[in-house]
Amino acid sequence: MLLNVCKILQFFFLKLVRNEFTFRLLSCHNLFVKLLLSTGKIKFYIRIFLEYRYFR
Repeated sequence: MLLNVCKILQFFFLKLVRNEFTFRLLSCHNLFVKLLLSTGKIKFYIRIFLEYRYFR
């Protein structure tokens, strides 16, 4: 169950990270994105991505 959820989240993350989400984050939180990319914390990045989708 948990493994399937992880696969689904990974699919949507990889699909959306290239367009809408990346564009909005780069325009609104440029320094935050640079920090995430420099640290390479992908799990943290996905968590922020999900919070952004559900709470905007």
